[in-house]
Amino acid sequence: IDHYRKKYNKPKYPPAWATMELISFGQLSKVYAGLKSCRAKQEIAMTYGIRDEVLESWMHYFNYLRNCCAHHLRIWNRVFRVAPKRPKRPTPISLPQNVPQNRIFYGITCLQYLMIIIGKPDFLPKSLDPIINEYQPSFYPMGFPKGQNWKEFDVWKG
Repeated sequence: IDHYRKKYNKPKYPPAWATMELISFGQLSKVYAGLKSCRAKQEIAMTYGIRDEVLESWMHYFNYLRNCCAHHLRIWNRVFRVAPKRPKRPTPISLPQNVPQNRIFYGITCLQYLMIIIGKPDFLPKSLDPIINEYQPSFYPMGFPKGQNWKEFDVWKG
């Protein structure tokens, strides 16, 4: 923004993409939710292979989860009051259907889905493995599937 103001005087305001780099994720989530153009929302969501109402719910959930973490709230067995929507249509990478949407496992699975789409399939599994190995949490209260290896879901295979 400083660079823009020093170099340009018209138009008065910098381009939207430049200002997006300055806003928080919560603000970005609200900007997306507040877009008047349904077509713009759909085009953005389709780059991730999901519908706009699903992306909007995911962004709201990720912001809520981030705030829980930032305020040191317990998340390992929390029943979240904000939950990411489950896509009604098939997605490019299948998501588990037999897990609760209001537990951490489904939320981080949605995040993993997006990480694959943007080309970072190993980031989340590599981040989670040391935490899981160190703390050895009880998986079921976090919404992990009972009697199934969660790493066998397509989305976690990367």
